[in-house]
Amino acid sequence: MSLTGYTITQFRERDKLIGVDLRAPEHDRVDPSQIERLAIPSQSGIAVPLASLGRFTYGLEYGVIWSAIVSRP
Repeated sequence: MSLTGYTITQFRERDKLIGVDLRAPEHDRVDPSQIERLAIPSQSGIAVPLASLGRFTYGLEYGVIWSAIVSRP
């Protein structure tokens, strides 16, 4: 929800419904180093930051191309 947002309600303007999204401020969403600060709930209900679970590194990976081979009799 912090990154992509979550529609919490809708606003009606004439014949259109406009979704109202709840999300984190732009500086927290745009900067990839902020992902370590995102908190997730633990089993006990206490929110812990992702940085406490491991180390994050940033980099590029090659794309994976999936192909299906169909054999016909």
